[in-house]
Amino acid sequence: MSTTARSMEARQGRDKQKYASNGARVVAGAVVLSKDRRQVLVVSSEARPEFWVLPKGGAETDETIEESAIRETWEESGAIGSIESKIGTFLDERPPKHWRKENGPPPPRTEFHFFNMIADRLADDWPEKNKRRRQWMTFEQAHTALIENDRQPLADALAASACLRG
Repeated sequence: MSTTARSMEARQGRDKQKYASNGARVVAGAVVLSKDRRQVLVVSSEARPEFWVLPKGGAETDETIEESAIRETWEESGAIGSIESKIGTFLDERPPKHWRKENGPPPPRTEFHFFNMIADRLADDWPEKNKRRRQWMTFEQAHTALIENDRQPLADALAASACLRG
């Protein structure tokens, strides 16, 4: 599997948002690695700018999961590169924000699909440049930041990625 980001347009809104059969929102993203695989690119959270996350966003009905991952990664981080492999699917088990207990057991909030991406370059200009910061971190730094920010599914994706430790 080797897909490279091509000319893309940023998207807004959720009119084409994919949902899993259990009602979870389907999100696609990448663990963006430096060419030597010793660093991972993280971006600041839009909702909580002091927190670091992996670039990811809503998968859309007119794209494959891989295409969504490439587009969302570019929109949030400006990373352009090649998808190397799928890391896996990770669930955010927190109930959806507006779930009512009388509806029964809640479905997972989010179904994350993550891919290993090797960065060819970082664009100087990208759609969310004014909303997010980006930073290269070691595996340990990024993993710690994700755990401290209560982003266990993202930490699990990083742990399963091709990022070299130490």
